[in-house]
Amino acid sequence: MTAKPERWMDSEMIDAQHSRIIESVNTLLQVADSDSPSLMASKFRDFSALVTAHFSDEEELLARQGSDMLATQQKEHGVLSRMLASMLGLMETSELTGWRSAVIGEAIDALAVHFAKEEACFSPLLGRQRATVVCGPSDPGIA
Repeated sequence: MTAKPERWMDSEMIDAQHSRIIESVNTLLQVADSDSPSLMASKFRDFSALVTAHFSDEEELLARQGSDMLATQQKEHGVLSRMLASMLGLMETSELTGWRSAVIGEAIDALAVHFAKEEACFSPLLGRQRATVVCGPSDPGIA
């Protein structure tokens, strides 16, 4: 499966972050069944760092816009950041390899749900639909 951008927001910074996150998702999906625990952990670490920085920038955008959704987003970002940190800790310390693709899938699913919830928050501020992640068959023409 390959994730691809479907729609974008009117914020260059957020759009660029969405693009990098989607590239990172594609990389995670490519290495999900790898026999290299260190490769999967490294790519998951990169993904987690991108997402965490993205959360911070989204919160800053909401604060500048005076959004009443800021507190809700901060709470959800905190939950997701702790989940990613916990998953990364497991990926970096466990010798088991077979379950890593499930952890990667769970992290991507949680982020996709979060993005869907954010649509209600950002659409009124920016006047457009925000980025979504669409999964389909791996195909260089799709990504």
